Amino acid sequence: QNVDQWLEDRLVEIAMVAKEHRLRYPIFLVYNEPLHPDARWWNEEREPLRDKYGDRYLEEFIYKTIKVFIDNGLAPNKDFIVVINDDASAPRPAKAEQFYQMLLRMRDNVFDRFWNDKLYQEKLRSAGLSVSTDLPLWMGFQMNTPSSSSKQVVHLPGTYLDMKILLTEIDFWTRDWTERATLMKGYIELMKSAPNMMGALIFNPFIDEPRNPQVPLFDDANRPNVVYYQLLR
Repeated sequence: QNVDQWLEDRLVEIAMVAKEHRLRYPIFLVYNEPLHPDARWWNEEREPLRDKYGDRYLEEFIYKTIKVFIDNGLAPNKDFIVVINDDASAPRPAKAEQFYQMLLRMRDNVFDRFWNDKLYQEKLRSAGLSVSTDLPLWMGFQMNTPSSSSKQVVHLPGTYLDMKILLTEIDFWTRDWTERATLMKGYIELMKSAPNMMGALIFNPFIDEPRNPQVPLFDDANRPNVVYYQLLR
C-alpha cells in the first residue's frame, strides 16, 4: 500500500547523497531486468509497483525518478540518468525489439506528463529539454554470455538509433589474454564509432566465480595487464 511513498523516500535519499557529493559525471539510477522471462528469478517477493500500476509500472518508475531528482535541484543528463537494464542483447533480438519499443513509448508518455504541467514544462526548458529524446533515459544491454562480443551488437547503434545505449555486465569467459584484450578493444571501438553508444560497464573486475567470470585488470601481483592497457586506449 505504501509503494509510492517508499519509492519517493528511497529516491530522495539518493538525491541527497548526489547533492552532497557532486561528481563530474552523472550517476546512473538503474532498474534491473524488468523484462526477465521469470519474474521470480531475482526476488521471490511480488513487485509492488507492478501490483499497483500493472503494465505502467516501469513508466511510473521513470516518471517518479526524474521528478524527484528535478524537485531536489539535480539536472537531467548532467547530474543523473535513468538506465533500464535487461538481458536483451544480440542472442535475444525479439526481446531487444520489445524492450526498445516499450521504452520509446514510455519515454514519450513520461515527457507528455511533464510537458502538460506548466511547472515542470518550465523546469524542463530551463534544463535544456524540449522533446522526449532529451529525457535522461538510456537502454542497458547485458553482455554476459560466453558468446558476447562487440561483433554481436555492432548493429545496436543503428537499430536503436532513437535511444542512447549502455553495454552492461561485460564478462570475459575466455582465459586467453590475447582474446580478452581483443574483446575489450572491440567494445571500445564500437563505443568510439557510434554517437548513441554511451559506454560499457564491466560486471566483475575483482572476483573470479564460475557463474560470473572475472574481467581482470590486474595480475596476481596487482600489476596492470593487457586488458587494463587496452581499456586505457
